[in-house]
Amino acid sequence: MFNGLKRRTRLVRKTAVRKKRPGTRRGEPTPAEKEQKHGFIYELSRGMCELRLHPQCSGNRVLPRTGSVFERWHLVHVRAKRRFGWPTTGEWRMRGGCFWCHSVAVHSHGVKIPPLLQDQ
Repeated sequence: MFNGLKRRTRLVRKTAVRKKRPGTRRGEPTPAEKEQKHGFIYELSRGMCELRLHPQCSGNRVLPRTGSVFERWHLVHVRAKRRFGWPTTGEWRMRGGCFWCHSVAVHSHGVKIPPLLQDQ
């Protein structure tokens, strides 16, 4: 839809383009450390869904990194990663689960994630 007005000046960028961050954020682990934590939590949960929050959850063993997003094992932060960051010592703040339970835990604010059996 043309309204008859023509721009007579070019749009010129007045500030420099922001460059990509050279490293990780303060307190955030490197990708290798994240992968190590992912593997540690996967072994701790034996590849099973620990959350059991969704009706489609079967609770069976889920593959770590193969298959589609719906078939793969997901790492869930029990306490908000944005607020509390990546845990350095307390791996109890992370759980593993299937795609469906992960989506419930991430996108449903206020959902109570059940404690682990050893936490009780």
